[in-house]
Amino acid sequence: KPITNDDGSTDWSFHQDEASIYETKSDTIKVIYNYIIKEETHIYITRQRINHFFCTHMKISYESKAVLF
Repeated sequence: KPITNDDGSTDWSFHQDEASIYETKSDTIKVIYNYIIKEETHIYITRQRINHFFCTHMKISYESKAVLF
């Protein structure tokens, strides 16, 4: 979710403690799955911060293209 700035604009960067919202707390999920969920959430949030920085400060937009190795 975007953060609303004082001037009414939205900011797609995330606060670190928002990651805890996405934690899955269940007795049936083992520790390794909980770790994977947290890592994927961290990767997603970091990617959003990087994209936001380049778009805002350098006017470089993100293009989603598949990269084949």
